[in-house]
Amino acid sequence: QAPVDNPDCNFPACNINKRPPPVKLLPSSEVKRCYNLSECVTAVIKTARRPHLVLRLAQSIRDTKGYDIPMIAYDDGVGPYPDEMMSKIATVSNLKYIIGDEKDIGIALGRTRAVEMVETKYFLLCDDDLIFEVITDIELFAEILDTTDASVAGGKFHRTKLFGGYFHFTSLDN
Repeated sequence: QAPVDNPDCNFPACNINKRPPPVKLLPSSEVKRCYNLSECVTAVIKTARRPHLVLRLAQSIRDTKGYDIPMIAYDDGVGPYPDEMMSKIATVSNLKYIIGDEKDIGIALGRTRAVEMVETKYFLLCDDDLIFEVITDIELFAEILDTTDASVAGGKFHRTKLFGGYFHFTSLDN
């Protein structure tokens, strides 16, 4: 149990909603930079019967970043898909597309199963309808985690007219 700032408070929620300490820059001797994002970041995608959206996400990463990062997509929909769709999935380099044995296990469990397969230093949790755009700065995401004591980095999700979106990461100065 977290210590209570007010010793006169005997209510269990006295310490709730306290602001955490600010993120601190790591000393340069502790910084282990990630220079090749394909070796450091995996996109984790939970989907259900929407492989076309996973393919669109993968294409948006390639088109905007110029490279492929590893991707793990967990699909708890009914499988298998038609041969044409499975062929399209198979052509995407660095995509591990898993069709689960159980139907509709839910977002949290599906994400957990995908995260369990991550082999890189970091993972980027993505919805299947996400679209990477030029402003999506995975490099900054990795830099924040590489150079600070932060355990998690989040981004702002922007919706587009096509029901897709992208994350915008900003520096600690903003």
